[in-house]
Amino acid sequence: MANKLEIYAGLDTPAQIVAREAVEHIGSLQQRLITDIIEIGRTLLRVKETVGHGHFLPWLRGEFDWTERTAQNFMSAAERFGPNPKCVSHLPLATVYRLAAPGTPDDLREKIIARLEGGEAVKPDEIASQITDARRAAQRERKEAKKSPRARARAKMLRDRQHADDAAATAKHQEDQDRRSLHRASAADLIVSSLKSADRDRLLALLEDVQYLGRKDLLDARSRISG
Repeated sequence: MANKLEIYAGLDTPAQIVAREAVEHIGSLQQRLITDIIEIGRTLLRVKETVGHGHFLPWLRGEFDWTERTAQNFMSAAERFGPNPKCVSHLPLATVYRLAAPGTPDDLREKIIARLEGGEAVKPDEIASQITDARRAAQRERKEAKKSPRARARAKMLRDRQHADDAAATAKHQEDQDRRSLHRASAADLIVSSLKSADRDRLLALLEDVQYLGRKDLLDARSRISG
């Protein structure tokens, strides 16, 4: 998304005023739209309960030519956000539908709503990403639950083994790093302790120059010394 300053930078003052006023006006209309959709969802829920499922869809198509999915979006929004529509009134409609959808885990929805009610500006992209990750995790859990006890045990064993291997590799890498650091420190102490004061000054000057050399420069210097 472009920076807001960049958006208005190419506009003259009158155009900026019109555009900024439009933002406020459209924003208020969007909030009203979300509120109206939630109210429509409440009404649909009441009608569905009254006429019964077998009559609800024909009535819906005959009166409004809406699909079942459209009505479900409205009703889900009413069920999830009816008590407090204001907390989601600033979100894009697609985000509201996604957050209200039955496939969104309840615990994740509650956490996001708590953040919104607390005044946090949760971005729609973040909400969409968290919902996608949660749905994938739930799908993996369902697949795992369908496995036989032996398959689940084997899968757990493989995961535990992989975790143990990763931990061992990390520990070995850290151990190697610590060992190299210790060797470098010991070598530096040995060199400094064996030099005279005048030689130490030359060494410090040399180290000051070496830090600006690249690997190729150092290899060339080593080659010339060896030759």
